[in-house]
Amino acid sequence: MNKKQLDAAIKKAGGLREKLEAIASYSGRLCDYELLQQYGIDRKHEQRVRKIRKILEKEKEKEFFDSQYKIFSSTCNGVSKKMFVENIKSAWAYKSIVDDGTKLSFKKFIDNLPYSRSFSKEWGVSFDKFIKMKKNAEMILGIYRNNDYSMGAITKLFVYSRSKKNKKFFSEYDDRESYAKSCTWKPTHGYTEIVISLNDLLKIENIDGVLTVKGNDHKCKWITSSGKYGNYEVYFEHGYIWHKSHGKTLEEAKELHRKRKIAEAKKKMSNHKLFDRFKYRFIGIDHLKNAGACDPGINSAVYQLGIDLNSVGGIRVDYLLEIAKDRNIDNLVKSWLRIVL
Repeated sequence: MNKKQLDAAIKKAGGLREKLEAIASYSGRLCDYELLQQYGIDRKHEQRVRKIRKILEKEKEKEFFDSQYKIFSSTCNGVSKKMFVENIKSAWAYKSIVDDGTKLSFKKFIDNLPYSRSFSKEWGVSFDKFIKMKKNAEMILGIYRNNDYSMGAITKLFVYSRSKKNKKFFSEYDDRESYAKSCTWKPTHGYTEIVISLNDLLKIENIDGVLTVKGNDHKCKWITSSGKYGNYEVYFEHGYIWHKSHGKTLEEAKELHRKRKIAEAKKKMSNHKLFDRFKYRFIGIDHLKNAGACDPGINSAVYQLGIDLNSVGGIRVDYLLEIAKDRNIDNLVKSWLRIVL
């Protein structure tokens, strides 16, 4: 606290202990002796102020560690608090955040943690790659978690280095809920496993809504899903990519990209005018395919929307935009609509 805040705290203090705590919290230029003298407190309490300050610093440090670990552990399962704290203490970021009181974003905070063998011991990667793996795992689980159960499901992601037989748990998405204790019904929860190689987890990227791993000579593979409830599964399909279009053959990918560019060139109207003009129009799978959308892109968008366009035949544009907004994929859907309409 500054001098003005200290003066206010001393006035409110009910006893000596509170006054000494206020002085211990002061972070200005005046030393303890000068402050004690200014507020009419005996100098013999100077040592006591230092002890209180150490206690307050430890409490502040613990509070800081607890808050940051809570954020960190939400995306990085399997990292112990002790391991996390050890990394922070050896980082220059620790001094700038705790001692100087400056604020760093969580991204900068993580980026400034030093490389640690404790993180690489299990996965054989640097700390930077470990963080990238966690972010990509979160992206996969965010899109392809099992949404079929009303009471939630647990979707686990396993990673392997050489063989799927040696897969190891890496991360999970768990949104399971329970009925009230007074209820006699038992909830039905889903369970899904996603298995991916360590190399693919590092390379995977979101290309126009399709989680893709690029290879050589335009070869690629992308994540897709099929089935419902207990038959739901997530797996890779292999094919080719040309710019942002996916196809089972390179020629198909090129043709889809050509159609897409032609359709995009026709649309010079603003999004607001375009969507308002065609808000009552119905669109379906055939419209998307005729506009150059690839099957992986269609499947990914349809899954994220939670609508089976094959069954319903089509959906009105304004209703589609409302659903997309609720599911935070409105930008992706708008990009498709600009091609289709």
